Amino acid sequence: MGMISRFMRMFKADLHGVMDQMEDRKLLLRQSLREMEEEMDRTADKLRGQQIICGRQIAESERLGQEIERLDQDIAMAFAKERESIARQLIRRKIGLSRKKETLERSSIICNQECDRLREELAGQEENFQRISPLAAAYLKRSDPREFPWDDPLVEPVISDEEVELAFLKHQDIYAVQGGAS
Repeated sequence: MGMISRFMRMFKADLHGVMDQMEDRKLLLRQSLREMEEEMDRTADKLRGQQIICGRQIAESERLGQEIERLDQDIAMAFAKERESIARQLIRRKIGLSRKKETLERSSIICNQECDRLREELAGQEENFQRISPLAAAYLKRSDPREFPWDDPLVEPVISDEEVELAFLKHQDIYAVQGGAS
């Protein structure tokens, strides 16, 4: 029984080793960086949406405050003219608008707290990205002696002008010898 479990363990280890060799670490790193950028974009979009909601709540609260002020003036006028039934209706409306304004103000506080949380989250994501990006760029630029340029389809071989000139001269000599021998 010990031999079979050892064989299975060895088979699993070999399988994991093959899978590790199949994965292109540079491609995985690039994909991870793209995913980090996408996550930052999603957080920034959430923040913008939350800020729009907060702005609408503040605008509505201010509009309600102006409406309440107008109602106060109308109530004062109704009392001045001794129109108590109209004053009662206006007071009822004022109470409703005041409650709605209070609810909006409480909601606005929660909305602003969510904006603060999203700002902190985005700042943390950006900090991580700024910390990791140079390290990733350095890793992607370094050449691993075990890798060949054709292993990575995104890396084109660098051919210097001197290499081209030397190869040209060699080919020129070969063709000159062949041409002269004919």
